[in-house]
Amino acid sequence: MSTNFDRQLQVTLADRRAELRPSSVAPDGLFPRARRRAVRTVVLGVISITAIAAGSIAGIQALLNRAPDRILGGDGSRVVLPTEGPAPGERSLLIASGEHDGERWTMRVTSSPGIGLGLSWGYEALGAGGGGISPMRQGRVFQGYGGSSSPDYPDHDPTRPPLPIGISGQVAVQAERVELRLERGPVVKAALYRLPDGLMIGPAKVFLLFVPGDTLLLAGDLVAYDDSGAELGREYFDLSPVSLFPKVLEESPPEAGAVMKDLQLAGAVVGRYFNTHGSYSGLDPDSASAISSEVEFNTSPVAIPGEVSIRVSGPRSVVLASATADGAIYSACMDSPGGAVYGRNDTSDPQGCTNGWLDPSAVPPPRADRIGSQRVRTPTATCGA
Repeated sequence: MSTNFDRQLQVTLADRRAELRPSSVAPDGLFPRARRRAVRTVVLGVISITAIAAGSIAGIQALLNRAPDRILGGDGSRVVLPTEGPAPGERSLLIASGEHDGERWTMRVTSSPGIGLGLSWGYEALGAGGGGISPMRQGRVFQGYGGSSSPDYPDHDPTRPPLPIGISGQVAVQAERVELRLERGPVVKAALYRLPDGLMIGPAKVFLLFVPGDTLLLAGDLVAYDDSGAELGREYFDLSPVSLFPKVLEESPPEAGAVMKDLQLAGAVVGRYFNTHGSYSGLDPDSASAISSEVEFNTSPVAIPGEVSIRVSGPRSVVLASATADGAIYSACMDSPGGAVYGRNDTSDPQGCTNGWLDPSAVPPPRADRIGSQRVRTPTATCGA
């Protein structure tokens, strides 16, 4: 079916080129595409092979039925996508679609003036997100991948089981199989889709996979294989609130790595609590242990080896801290909105973590303060080194 699809699409594009005169309009630059919604914590729902197959077939048929309507420029120009929307001023090409618990999902290639090409995935009634797509960089197997770290709910009703979470991105065109090997969950297989050559980003494939909803920690190895089953490459993938970075793990001693893993899991626990309750209010060792008993929690203002201290300072602010047996401190400050900031200091201030786990001499960033009428806040961007 894939061969017939490619052949029909190329014929359609060739016919359209023959019908049109070249234009002097230059192709838009390829810039990353902004996400249209924020990301948060974990998901639910097991995907059947039937659902994925149905989505694949629907996506292929949609491409055949929705050939690009015109082409800008001569050689080197890209396709004008056939459908207006879904965002204002945007055009799109449907790649795949399906449904989970009454909520329809779609994956599209999108194009916006001044922004360029993007890959968008999401539940139509709940909002979509995505990133830019571009020619694969030399030596890369995966590129531009990601997803939401929190679940969506049918009809925005958090009393219902959360929907499966979609993870999408680009993969090397040689890939014939992609899977996510979750650290604390199953191996999740992806569906692969080859993009039409008319997009002018070179041979390109994208993948889409759905993580089971009982997965607390969204972290593991993203692996690609060629048609012989040989591994093309892998990358560590982590969507948890306290994400671990390969550089940090590689350069840290084993005892520090174990503490970081405890903080990573604790971050997933408090993220699940926040997603369910809408705040950290009421979060304590008992409620945290009800989500996962694999970590020993406490509320101590002093980090205790082998345990994780939960220090709630407001509805949207919490600090997690732990220590190695020899007293080395590791902390993570979570002050919403924004990602976790990592520290080597024992703080209860959600804006007081030092920026990184690799530098024990780093000083804490400036505390929130007022200079005249201007409030100065510590940046909340995630830092890993």
